[in-house]
Amino acid sequence: GLSESIKKIFRFFCITADNLITAHISKINVQHASLVLTNSYYTREYIYKVYGVPAKVIYPGVDLSRFKNLNLKRKPYVMSVGGIEENKGFADIVHALARIPADKRPPLTIVAGRKQPRIYNELVHLPKKNILIFRLSKISATMNW
Repeated sequence: GLSESIKKIFRFFCITADNLITAHISKINVQHASLVLTNSYYTREYIYKVYGVPAKVIYPGVDLSRFKNLNLKRKPYVMSVGGIEENKGFADIVHALARIPADKRPPLTIVAGRKQPRIYNELVHLPKKNILIFRLSKISATMNW
């Protein structure tokens, strides 16, 4: 099975100019891995483009029994989940939402577990320029659902 074919598991970090050491280590890890797994088609294509290594996409599983319907009134909103990193395109989302008339514009919620300080600071200041409702939530491995 799959577990027998996996010799080593390496965590893949997106390459940024801020961290050349991590980039070098990631390159070595990816090129020497017996199998590369990603959680999205975007990351799979990115790995292939940068390293020339094919990857398999496996989405994280979700235990739906841990969630319950609260019967809350539904309101439109835009939610984006991912690390606050340059390649995630959060600024593009803010600019796109800013083009929607203010009376029809849904609020943006970003749920992030990690952040690059420079990108985070730029992102936090964008909504003030675009008059956009903005919330940033941090996720944690220790959250009790």
